[in-house]
Amino acid sequence: MLDFLDKVEHYYGDMARLCPYLRRSFDAGEMETKAELISGANAYRATEEVYTKCFRAALDTISRGRDGQTYPCTNIFLILPVGLQEEQSTNAILSIAHSLLRTTFTSHSLLFGKFWENQDVQMGKYAPPPAPFISIRQGVEVRDERFFLDCDHMLPEFRSSFSNWSALPDLPVGLQLTQLIWNEVSRAQSDRVAKLS
Repeated sequence: MLDFLDKVEHYYGDMARLCPYLRRSFDAGEMETKAELISGANAYRATEEVYTKCFRAALDTISRGRDGQTYPCTNIFLILPVGLQEEQSTNAILSIAHSLLRTTFTSHSLLFGKFWENQDVQMGKYAPPPAPFISIRQGVEVRDERFFLDCDHMLPEFRSSFSNWSALPDLPVGLQLTQLIWNEVSRAQSDRVAKLS
């Protein structure tokens, strides 16, 4: 575990040079790091587990922001089951959970990033993280609109979130959560088919 924490700290040092928000959060002592063991027996169960853990962390991040922290940030490193550690499974699990979290929390000025070992190396920008993770942070009103270029239908909700916080959402449970994940998988597959047409 100490080796893993050393790798996380080294990764933060690399990333802080490239990400101004991360640097500010780190310097202000407002960054939380969690390592979560995911035990889901298949990709759907693992996605539910990732979403649930990140949902709770998102609520905590919102609370920290409302309690006066300027740059609250929570990074959740995910230790996936061996059978789900290949890049395609990891990417699918993170992408679906990320999309659901983004939809749920845009009205609360939260942003989510998804990172896995080979992604950053392929992009040529960053050192690889020691494990796949989801990053949760408070949005910055003007600067962060660029993160909605791929889903501009969410931009008005993000813009209004800074002056109009709605009540915090409840965690979907059981079949409701399973249905959300199936809907997201179906949407992603439809998008892929449409791009091929």
